[in-house]
Amino acid sequence: MKLDDIEAIRSLSEKRSNAVLRATRLAKEPLRLVLGSGGTATELVFSTGTLAGLREKATEATQAEIEELDEKLRALGVEI
Repeated sequence: MKLDDIEAIRSLSEKRSNAVLRATRLAKEPLRLVLGSGGTATELVFSTGTLAGLREKATEATQAEIEELDEKLRALGVEI
């Protein structure tokens, strides 16, 4: 294994860990959409159905990202 491969594996593993954390948070935490920061932040309030749809789409996108990272890691010889 080359040094470049090890760096690629490290980077991909870090991205995968972040994606898994995001998927966990999507599943367990309330979904909020906040624009701005600090005292000027505004939270947008959506209907229950809209929030469910947003959560579903975000979960699907995150899962697809994890699967893509898994494929790249396997191609580099990492067992998942």
